[in-house]
Amino acid sequence: MIASFLIFYITITLFAMTLLGGVYGVATRSNLIKKIIMLNVMGDAINMLFILIGYRLVYPVFPPIYEKHLTVEEFLSRAVDPVPQALVLTAVVIGMAMNILLATYAIQFYRLHGTIDARDMAEIMRGGSENEGKVLPPGDVPDSDRSLSVLHGFGQRVRFNNREHRRLIISLTVGHWLIENDAKFFSPRRWFYAVIYALRYFFIEETKTHIDVAKRVFTLKANPGIVRIPPLEVENDYGKVLVANSITNTPGTVVVDISDDGKWLYVHWIDVSTLDEKEIKESVVAYFEDYAKKIFD
Repeated sequence: MIASFLIFYITITLFAMTLLGGVYGVATRSNLIKKIIMLNVMGDAINMLFILIGYRLVYPVFPPIYEKHLTVEEFLSRAVDPVPQALVLTAVVIGMAMNILLATYAIQFYRLHGTIDARDMAEIMRGGSENEGKVLPPGDVPDSDRSLSVLHGFGQRVRFNNREHRRLIISLTVGHWLIENDAKFFSPRRWFYAVIYALRYFFIEETKTHIDVAKRVFTLKANPGIVRIPPLEVENDYGKVLVANSITNTPGTVVVDISDDGKWLYVHWIDVSTLDEKEIKESVVAYFEDYAKKIFD
C-alpha cells in the first residue's frame, strides 16, 4: 500500500513539473521548433495524468485482463482502468499527426522567409505580402505567394470547377432514391432545433463539463467506472449517433460500446455518482436524446 501511494505522488509530482516545464517553454521560446517540442512535452504530461487516473491505489494491481481464479469484485477493485490507456493511444496518434502538420508549416515558413522565429513571423504577418492587392498574371505570381495562399487556408482560393458541378447535379438527381424521407432535410423546424442544440451544447454544456473535469484534474476527485444507459427512445440511427457522439465529445464521458439492438449504451463515466439507472440517464445523456428525436425522428 505504501509503495502504491509513493508511486502515485511521485507520478503527480512528475506530471506537474513536466506540464509547467512545457508551458514555460511554449511561453518563453520564440523558435518554432522549440515550441513544437514543448507542446509535445505538455501532451506527454497530460497523457501521464490520464494513465494515473486509471491507476488503482491497492496492492497488488492487476492489468485489465480477467483471469478465472479472480472473483469479479476482486478484479474490478484491483484492475487498472483500460479506458484512459485507450485514450492515451488515441492521443499519441493525434499528436503525431499534429507534429507533422506543425513541422510542415515551420519548414514552409522557413523556405519562404528564411526564419523560424515567432517574433519575425508576427512582424511578417502584420506587414502582409509585398504582392498584396496586386493582380498578376499566373506566370508572374511568385512561388512565395502561391505557397502562402495554401498556408493561409483553402477558403481564400476556392474554385467551383466542372467536376463539382457534375457531382452536385448527380446528388440532386439520385439523392431522392438513396435517402429515406429526404424531405426531413428541408424542414425548418428540424433546422431550428439543430441550431438551438448546437448553441446550447457547445457554449453551455461543453463549458460546464470542461470546468468540472479541470477541477477534478487538480483535486484528483474521481470515481471512474462503466455504466449502462437505459434504453434509448430515439429510433433513427442518425439520432443514436448524435447522442453517442455528444456523450463522447463531452469531457468526462466516453461511449465504449452499444448493444446489438442499438438501444443500450455503455459509457465510461469519470465520476459514477449514482447507480440508479434513471439518474444515470439524466446525468450522462441529459437533453441529448430529446433534441436527437426532434431533429431526426
